[in-house]
Amino acid sequence: MWRTMISPLFMILLTGLLFSLYQIQGGETLLFLLVSCMILTCYGVLAQFIGPRRVHITREFQPGRVTAGERAEVRISVTINSWVPLLWLKIEEEAVPFKHTHIIFPRKRSYDCSYSYHLKAVHRGVYSYEYCKITWGDAFGWFTCSRRVHVPGELIVHPSFHRSHPGLEEGYGESLHQQQTRNSVVEEWKGYEVREYTPRDGFRSIHWKSSARKGKLQVRIPEKSEANKIYLLLDNGLDSYMHRGKDQVNELSWKAYDSAISLCASMLRSAYNKGVTPFIATYFVQSGRAVFQGDNYTSEAAFSTDKMLHQLDFLARLEPGEGLRNTLDVSLPAGSEVYMVTGSLNEQNSKLARELNAQGVRVRFYEMTDWKQENKTHQTKGNSLAAELEKEQIRVKTIASFSEIV
Repeated sequence: MWRTMISPLFMILLTGLLFSLYQIQGGETLLFLLVSCMILTCYGVLAQFIGPRRVHITREFQPGRVTAGERAEVRISVTINSWVPLLWLKIEEEAVPFKHTHIIFPRKRSYDCSYSYHLKAVHRGVYSYEYCKITWGDAFGWFTCSRRVHVPGELIVHPSFHRSHPGLEEGYGESLHQQQTRNSVVEEWKGYEVREYTPRDGFRSIHWKSSARKGKLQVRIPEKSEANKIYLLLDNGLDSYMHRGKDQVNELSWKAYDSAISLCASMLRSAYNKGVTPFIATYFVQSGRAVFQGDNYTSEAAFSTDKMLHQLDFLARLEPGEGLRNTLDVSLPAGSEVYMVTGSLNEQNSKLARELNAQGVRVRFYEMTDWKQENKTHQTKGNSLAAELEKEQIRVKTIASFSEIV
């Protein structure tokens, strides 16, 4: 407030001084300076203390969702109604890291305009916009005043897809434990509707009574199956992404964490490209028990573009070691395919993989290990755990980490 009053007080004192000099000496020069100062002071005081009576600003993102590294267009519309004509108006975006400043010149009491600018989304996340800061004043900027205008908005930046483009492996849904899951899989084929046989159908699905009645081979239409589904599980525990930094202090590797999320995004896209609707969730081990977290989005359609977008939104919002919110009670049926993604193998996530494997679930493990190459102790322990998992027919694959900043 004191800084706002400095310019008016200075100009009032200067105007009073010029008025006193003009009264003593007179002259056209002093008269010109006196009139100029009076005009500047009057306008500055009015613009500063009265200002615009209504400022309406809207913000629109095109598109509203982008992938890390892509560009988005921000469209701003401004409507101004002011008591006095505004010579200029500066509009500042305060969202971090996407700060932007634009100056318009209304020069009248009512003014409408729109402009746009582009920003490059360099990192995944959800960027919330709350306010715009507007500033106005006189021609020389001696009298300025500012106000914050509430302009809410949200830009969602999806994780970039992993550069190695790993997707679902061939043969997903085929359990390694045929003896344990055969009965549960057969039960899923006991549907009540039938259709004509095609060469791709197995003989086990033939409905012989309907075939004899219609004179053509008929097969059962399977009911909605809970088996043979795809589950993407991301390790969200801090311990899986910690490493010893330069000062011998444990630090979180954002490179490994973001690479793990990008790998999940690539698998998600691969699943939808194959016509499979996957289930995606994060997990971490608490008190020896695996806790799963996921988004609460539900869709009646088995395959939905909106569902994929919401799952990518879920990945965009993730932070490592988040608290217990949207906790899920996940039961993985035998015969399903599970892709576990983690920063590094440890006793906790390898134990969870063994438990799922014992339940007749096919587990594939992906580990982001190259970011810890200098830690020989971790390498030795990780290789030992990987060898043990391989003996139990749990495949462990190492994926290179990469920086998402482009």
